[in-house]
Amino acid sequence: MKRTFARYCGSSFVSLWANIILTWGFHELGNVRPEAAFALAIVIVFFLNFVLSRYFVYRASSGPAGWQLRRFALSVVVFRVCEYGAFLVLHVWVGVPYLIAVGLVLMTSFVIKFFFFSRRVFVARSMG
Repeated sequence: MKRTFARYCGSSFVSLWANIILTWGFHELGNVRPEAAFALAIVIVFFLNFVLSRYFVYRASSGPAGWQLRRFALSVVVFRVCEYGAFLVLHVWVGVPYLIAVGLVLMTSFVIKFFFFSRRVFVARSMG
């Protein structure tokens, strides 16, 4: 479990830098507007994250790829909505400063996603 979490942390680091470098590259080298550059980077990095998670982090290539991709996509969307909701609760309702709320939400989500992906997405077979 510790090695898997270390790989998860490493893949997250790669993902962060891939987003930054792709956004920069599309904008600075490709003359793409920053808004579109970041959107393109997000889509590309989504697929990079899936591949890294499936083959490197969880080593779940024996599971059905299409099933895993669908569950991964759905869970990513649900996690983002929940993260935003948690941010609103902390910042707007509880009064936590916005950057602290962002940090708390993202750190908590990071850990929850690790366990969720390992038990519900990147498994050897469909949980039917």
